[in-house]
Amino acid sequence: MVSAPKFQEEYSAKLPALALLSTLGWRFLPPSEALALRGGKQDAVVLDSLLRAELKKRRFTFEGQDHALSDQGIDALVSHVTHPDFVSGLRDANDKMTTHLLFGIAITEFINGRKANPTIALIDWQNPQNNSFTFTEEYSV
Repeated sequence: MVSAPKFQEEYSAKLPALALLSTLGWRFLPPSEALALRGGKQDAVVLDSLLRAELKKRRFTFEGQDHALSDQGIDALVSHVTHPDFVSGLRDANDKMTTHLLFGIAITEFINGRKANPTIALIDWQNPQNNSFTFTEEYSV
């Protein structure tokens, strides 16, 4: 007897995607760890601590010198990512988030009493090794 191929999502999409990401060197985060990093909250979709760790690595140039982001600058970036502006609707919020991922987010920093307005990249497109590639299986929101 010949068995029919399995067309369930688990076999046709999910497992091959997990295998591909692992092969590419991405770090697998078990769903239980992802939930713990979400603070056990089902409505948290961003892994805040991982995002903050990555943002601590970001630098910007002001008056010819490199500077790390302040805690306030990191808070502002995390807020942009975790609390998108839905006033204009879901489509507009999605467009804005896509723009943030592609081009970064402008924030305000103060260096020695002077105001700087750097645009901070969420993804380092020029140096991919500077990014964290972490994935998990699907989880409930």
